[in-house]
Amino acid sequence: MKINAEYVFNWPLEKTIDICVTQTVGNVQYFKESFEDVADVKLVKLEEKDGKKHVIYEFCAHGQIPKAVQHLLKPEMLTWREISYWDPARKEYHFDIKTHYFTSAFTCKGYWGYMERGPEKSVQVCRGDLIIRLPIVGSLIEKAVWTNLKKNWDESDKKMKKKHGLL
Repeated sequence: MKINAEYVFNWPLEKTIDICVTQTVGNVQYFKESFEDVADVKLVKLEEKDGKKHVIYEFCAHGQIPKAVQHLLKPEMLTWREISYWDPARKEYHFDIKTHYFTSAFTCKGYWGYMERGPEKSVQVCRGDLIIRLPIVGSLIEKAVWTNLKKNWDESDKKMKKKHGLL
């Protein structure tokens, strides 16, 4: 399943990058406040290397699990690591999600890109892949995961815009 999201900001690109990247990369409190389905976040590693900012987080979620897959997917299995890096030259934040369970059956990776849309307008886009390779229920789980992920991103966008006077 392809994942795509886009958020438009009525301010210059530099401000969007400052708020969406500079103020959030490595900021565990941001994730705890922004995503209601996240029960806990830990910063495992943060370092600058090769002109890029590398970060590893560990997340634990507590979202709703569809009834059809509750016998397969338990709440304690909703823990994962996000292995990411910010590339300022390309204005891209690349992420790769590594689950603790079902590691060979789960892929979620992509990037957040930042671009100008005019003198006082910029955009944040996410492009990636979410693949769950489980017979019969894989596509159902993909849809449930994507629905919750997109909901969290939309809510985070609203909270951030409100905090910075855009709503």
